[in-house]
Amino acid sequence: MAFPDLSDRCATCAGCRLWNNLSTPCGSFSVPSAPDPQIAQPKNDAAGAMSYLRSDEGSASLGQTPSPVRYSSSWSYLSEQLLTATDLVPPATDPRCGEEPAPGGWVELSSSPGPSLMNQDRVVDQPGGDPFERPFAPLTTADTGIETQLSPARALSRGARPVRALVWILSTILWSCAPETIPTPAVGPPEVLEVSGVSGVAGLEDLVCSVSTSMTLSWSLGDQLRARGTGRVVVPAREVVGGTWTCSAADERVQPRSVTVAPQGGNVLVILMDDVGIDNVGLYGVGSDPPPTPNLDGLAERGVLFRNAWALPECSPTRASLLTGRYPRRTGIGSVLQMRGFVALADAEVTIPEVLATSPLGYRSALAGKWHLAPLLWPWRFHPAEQGFERHMGSMDNLQARLRLWSDATFPLGYYFWEKNTDGVLSWETTYATTETTDDALALMTELGEPWFVLLAYNAAHSPWDVPPPQLLTGPPPLDEIESFDAAITAMDTEIGRLLAEMPPDQLDRTTIVALADNGTPQQVVEPPVPVWQSKGGWMEGGSRVPLIVAGPLVSRPGAVSDALVHVVDVLPTVAALAGASLDDGIERDGLSLLPYLADPAYPSGRGVLWTEKFFPNGEGPYVDKFRAVRDASHHLVLLPEGEMLYRLGPGPLEETWLPLDTLTQDDADALERLRKAMIEQEAALGLHRP
Repeated sequence: MAFPDLSDRCATCAGCRLWNNLSTPCGSFSVPSAPDPQIAQPKNDAAGAMSYLRSDEGSASLGQTPSPVRYSSSWSYLSEQLLTATDLVPPATDPRCGEEPAPGGWVELSSSPGPSLMNQDRVVDQPGGDPFERPFAPLTTADTGIETQLSPARALSRGARPVRALVWILSTILWSCAPETIPTPAVGPPEVLEVSGVSGVAGLEDLVCSVSTSMTLSWSLGDQLRARGTGRVVVPAREVVGGTWTCSAADERVQPRSVTVAPQGGNVLVILMDDVGIDNVGLYGVGSDPPPTPNLDGLAERGVLFRNAWALPECSPTRASLLTGRYPRRTGIGSVLQMRGFVALADAEVTIPEVLATSPLGYRSALAGKWHLAPLLWPWRFHPAEQGFERHMGSMDNLQARLRLWSDATFPLGYYFWEKNTDGVLSWETTYATTETTDDALALMTELGEPWFVLLAYNAAHSPWDVPPPQLLTGPPPLDEIESFDAAITAMDTEIGRLLAEMPPDQLDRTTIVALADNGTPQQVVEPPVPVWQSKGGWMEGGSRVPLIVAGPLVSRPGAVSDALVHVVDVLPTVAALAGASLDDGIERDGLSLLPYLADPAYPSGRGVLWTEKFFPNGEGPYVDKFRAVRDASHHLVLLPEGEMLYRLGPGPLEETWLPLDTLTQDDADALERLRKAMIEQEAALGLHRP
């Protein structure tokens, strides 16, 4: 009788390995003419005829280096007709194999007449384990994967059977009921990993890897595991840094997928406007007659407009937070720096230019315009050069500040007569400051060479509100402070347009532009219907809510609007992501990259609330708090020394309704508890205590 060669199938099957390694010699054995249910133990016939067949196979290596495995020893009885195996199919995993089924017994494997089989198993741990008994439930044809048929020749007489026939049955039984040592056979073709977020730009999109089943997946960057999940695994965009990312599955048959990403690079221009609230940029739909800003409008048409951006309520705290990515309590600058003081942005703070020094792309940095992060006593000390800028051309403070430092006299210091600091060297300038600052920015871009980072910090539209030169006026000369303020904004917008027009077109195409303001509109020039308390320096939204536009080559939907909650502290991580600069320096930062919103303006907010605060004095403390505030999508909570104030946000920007805490609706009460919790969490993160 011929038996099929199982060598191909046995390479990965412990049961088949028993087939290949059985030491039992071929011969004949006797079986009872009828099943004997009393036979429970194997009996060896010393004469050579066997009433049972037993395998004591040891460690199964499954075709690889031998290792300790669990295997089965079995004995079986065959009666009636000879079994002929015609097909061997790897069975599905039998759930009974891991349980405690009923004891084995005689089972009919095929119908009239058919062979009967009794099976009893003993499972042994190898090597060195103690044997223990675990009977298995009766096996059926479906269990074993054996298709049987009667031998048509009936060539062998009753009571004599080739040993090989019995071994065949034994090996099949082991295959079916030794799941500890047998991997689940493959069914169908291997799964295929689906990967998205393959733009190739670091920090722009989530990296998503998925599969149609619930197998375990993982993302790795080089040899570092970064994320793991079942069926779907995501690396958030803000965590996607440059390098080769590989998604792999626990099933080795599934082909891994790799994605190589790199920083976008290119130039970065940050335009910081002074005292320009959202009520003075027509795109935000606030105010009855905002000044025309066609170039900011054009920038928004090329980029993404952020409707819910916060800064700090005053100048110096915003500038410190922009450059460091840290809230005021970390920088120690919680109010305007005094020109007669001795406090400056601490040398230990790491600024955008210093972060860019870690970029592999070789960035150079410069500041054109206002600094206002140091006192005026030492123009060569606390200079931008000490915070990583290679060049600085502009004012150290407000344009009229120098005279107030030394004298109470009245002198027309302002946009037409101001003190300029060029890398620590002082000079008096008579060119309209907004125009000269624009000229300086263009010169620095050329001087630095690409890629560059330029912070263009206009003094406009901070006081004094000098009338711009005629070539920058778009209407009749202004007659009062409000009209002069509006004219200063339009003049600055015109100079922004000139700067963009004079940049080489290919250079502009390689430049990401971030335009924003440092705080809200000064109270003196707030125009109805905006109430005067929605202004610079205060705790209402008008103090901290600022315009923010980001444009550049990564914008996928020009002209889009984002409602995400974003903050001035987000500028540093955005620039770092563009440049591929490392932020793994152990410094606690509060910002989140804005790059995901350029790919998808509807990308979820990275934070649940916005935070602002005001305190004094500046420096190392102790501090006296003026206020702290948090805001989510619907409410605004302010903590004052006198207590809490809750506001419901209206449908339009800068629309807020004060809510007495003793008459809250359920929705407002829920908002109060939600924002209280958020404020406490933020205070804890900053190491703050309640006053």
